This record gives sequence, structure tokens and C-alpha cells, in this order.
Amino acid sequence: MTVDQLDLADEAMRFLTDPSSRHDPAAFYARLREHSPVHRTDAGVWLVSSYAAASEVLRNDAILSRREAALKHVALDDPEARLLFTSRMLFNDRPEHTRLRRLVSHAFTRASVGRWTNRIRELAELHLDALVPDQRMELVHDFAYPVVEQVITELLGIRHGDLPLFLKWSTAMTEPSPGSDLSEYRRAATQATLEVAAYVRERVAERRADPADDLLTELIAAEDQEDGRLAEHELTAMTFELIFAGHETTSNFLGNGVYCLLQHPDQLADLRHDRSLLPGAIDEMLRYESPAPMPLPRVAIGTVEIGGQTIQPGDTVVVLLAAANRDPNVFPDPETFDIRRRDNNYISFGFGAHYCLGHALARLESTEILDALLDRLPGLRLDGEARWSDHQFFRSLASLPVSW
Repeated sequence: MTVDQLDLADEAMRFLTDPSSRHDPAAFYARLREHSPVHRTDAGVWLVSSYAAASEVLRNDAILSRREAALKHVALDDPEARLLFTSRMLFNDRPEHTRLRRLVSHAFTRASVGRWTNRIRELAELHLDALVPDQRMELVHDFAYPVVEQVITELLGIRHGDLPLFLKWSTAMTEPSPGSDLSEYRRAATQATLEVAAYVRERVAERRADPADDLLTELIAAEDQEDGRLAEHELTAMTFELIFAGHETTSNFLGNGVYCLLQHPDQLADLRHDRSLLPGAIDEMLRYESPAPMPLPRVAIGTVEIGGQTIQPGDTVVVLLAAANRDPNVFPDPETFDIRRRDNNYISFGFGAHYCLGHALARLESTEILDALLDRLPGLRLDGEARWSDHQFFRSLASLPVSW
């Protein structure tokens, strides 16, 4: 093994085990793509960084299984908690994933989410009304989090103000950091999962008794001639999944996207004067600083060759979407942020059967909220140091101080 390969192996292990190493991973991604685009780490986990290999993995759910990943990595002892965790749509393969997705997909079409356009804009404006006189804010927690929280709670029909409960539960269910007490993590994760189940069952009971114009009511009523209805544990798992995904990724994206614009004031000025650039700007933000740089892992259930490497049954495979989105074989000058970029075939929403169900909602929220921000804060600028979080799975800012 060469010195370069040894250095890359060390970097790969730091990437997996030390969240702070992911604050600025672009150089590591570039070395990985160049020297080992399908790389087996010392931990036995495969990291996939090239666009071509990432596309292969994301489309091959016949052999590279989300379900097996859930069963392999679940750290819950209670049978009810295990059932809830492994019933999430993200942790299932076809045909079960297809059945679950088909039952709820109608609620996430462009037309279905489009009826929320005015309300999303109204919520962004209301929060800005309260913030504008202060002439400064911490954008992530003062604006992005609360606006997206209110959107997702209203859309789903969850009580406003209860989202911090879900954030607490999801933190408890996240894999522990290296060196932590695994038994304590298992206990906390199991308890959090059971509390999620109890909470959602209460909200479902309320909606059964008093239906409303919200997504939870639609999920309860969801039925397909072929697929039937969602079972109670599936409904609980789906509700939690939608709350977590609908808040975390969109709020993180807003922080990341605004940070990109503030670092490129010439492009921010262009966008202010020509809002027709906004769709392309959102595409470029998703490519350049995706809030979900590596999706849930997959586990091979058979032997498969990806990028010239043979992956064996039982191996865990992680796709580095953020690395694939900066592959120079696909994106000219990939390290440059450019809101006018053409043919921007980023894969931040995934590929194939697991293509993000909520992509239309995420784009609608981002469009309306960013448009309101550009209208109301013409002098928006950085007012301190932006800090990246140490989140295990998401690319997110812990702080983005701004003024105007």
C-alpha cells in the first residue's frame, strides 16, 4: 500500500468516526474520487464517491438492500420498537417499499403540495415581520427552523410547538458516537421510539375522531384497491419519518443555501434583480451544499461489482452524494458555485425507487421562503462566523449570524 493510500485510509476512518472532519470535506472527496471511487474502509464499510458508481448503487435496490441495512444496524431491543423502526418506508425494498410509497404518494405530487404555496409564503412573511426590526438574527434557529417547523406541523396536522419533542427523540435514536456507552444508547433509543409511537397514536386517535384538511387525515384514509390501507404501525412509522425528514432537510438546506449566496455576493445581487434565476440557484445550492450528503446505507444481499470493486454479501455500502455532486466527469468546474450552471444533474434527491418522495414540497418551501427573504432583507450580509454542526448524517450549520 502506497503512502497516498495509507493517508486516504486514515482520512476515510476519520470521516466515518469524527464528525468535525466533515466540516470541510471537499479535499477528501476529491482524493477519494481520484484514487479510490469505491473504497473499502478499515471498518469494512464501502464509501462510494464517483457519480457513475453512486448512480449504480442508488438504482440497484435488488442487491443493495435498505431493509437489510435496517436489520443489520438497528440497535433496539424492544419488539414493538424494532417493528416501528424497520417499518419506515426508507428502510424497505420493493415490493414493500412500492406498496407504502403508492399509498401516500398522491399527497406529495406537485399539484397536491401546490395548494400550500400561499400559506408557506405567509408563514415566512409573518416570521420576518417579527425579525426585521432587530436588524440581525441567527438565521438557522431564528428563522429557518421555526418557519419550516410551522409548515410541516400545519401540513401534517401535528400540534404546533411539539416539533422539539421529535427532535429530541430523533437525537436519541441516532447512532452513538465512538466510545460512548452502547447499552445506554440502546436504552435511550428504545425509549424514544416507544414514546414516538405513543405520541403518534394519540394524534391519530384525535384525527380519526375529528378529521381535518391535513396530511395525517389523508394518511389515515389512504387506501389503494390493490394495497389496502396502512397498518397502525406503518402509519406511526410513516408519520415520524415525514416529520423528521420534512423538517430537518429543508431547514438545513435553507441555512446552507443562504450561506452559499452570502459567500458569493455578486450572484446574490444577480438573484435579487432577476428572480427567474431562483430555480437554477436552488438546483446549484442542492448540488454544492446538499443537506443530506450521504443517504441511509445499504447492505449487499448478493455479490455485486460496483466501479470495478467486488462487494460481498453482508457488506455495508454508503453513497457520498456530496462527493458525486462534485464529480468533474459530470460537472464542469465542480468546486465553483454557479447559479447559472446548465445541465445540473445533481443527485441530492437520490435515484430510482428511493427518489425523495418530498422533493416537490422541499422545492416549493425553498422557493417561497428564499423569495420572501430576498424581498424583505435587501441588505442581508454575514455578521460573524458561520459554524458547521457535528451532525452524524446531515450537512447543516449550527450557526449563521446575519444582519441587514
